[in-house]
Amino acid sequence: MKQGDIIELETEKISSDGSCLARSPDGLVIFVPGALPGETVRAKISLRKKEYAVADLQEVLNPSNGRRAAPCPIYGRCGGCQLQHAGYGLQL
Repeated sequence: MKQGDIIELETEKISSDGSCLARSPDGLVIFVPGALPGETVRAKISLRKKEYAVADLQEVLNPSNGRRAAPCPIYGRCGGCQLQHAGYGLQL
């Protein structure tokens, strides 16, 4: 797996920075900002390190039951609130 690859992932849990953690088929940890636990997503590898990768969310194929529309009109561009797209229960 290299930078620029587009992959399908099953997300696991939210990390401390608000990204969602997923694992590649070979076990590499991949952080996907904008994804939520339990989702199937398509993401593009934007950063590849030896022990982890970061991927940009391209598409949510199977959304979480906790996903909601973000109430802020500039969510996604601002960066101030990482979990507005998550229902209250997922934010706890």
